[in-house]
Amino acid sequence: MCVNSTRCGQPICYPLTIANKQICPPKTSTTTTLRTTTTIRTISTTKSVTRTIATAQKTTTTTKISATTSTSSDWFSTGNMINARDYHTAPVLSNGKVLVIGGTPNDYSSLNSAELYDLSTSTWTITSNMINAREVHTASVLSNGKVLITGGRIDNLNYLNSAELY
Repeated sequence: MCVNSTRCGQPICYPLTIANKQICPPKTSTTTTLRTTTTIRTISTTKSVTRTIATAQKTTTTTKISATTSTSSDWFSTGNMINARDYHTAPVLSNGKVLVIGGTPNDYSSLNSAELYDLSTSTWTITSNMINAREVHTASVLSNGKVLITGGRIDNLNYLNSAELY
């Protein structure tokens, strides 16, 4: 599974079963601070006053490096889906749950069912069915948190141009 990590600032890919671990490659951020020093020098004579103003900039660069490492990179078993399926989609929702949508249980039919996987509890729950059974479709998580499911097919002969929102 690959997600765009706001904490890391780049896509992170790892097995779904360890998605709840805080995994990020080392991140380096550089902060540059400019400090200005003003020096006023006054030279007095009887007839006139001369002022010289000198400005100097000192650049300070601070580099912060933070790294989080995983304790295990091995695969391990988690709970099974409620329905066996192939040719499905599984987008990660904004709440961290995984929505498994549609697919096919065999070579002859498609599913309209959907399931939610809760990573924190390793449990699957049935959620509402799609309007159309579909396989080989796309699913996109939108900026408002909704999921747009588009296209796909009902079987090897009947293709869909419909779209649904979850």
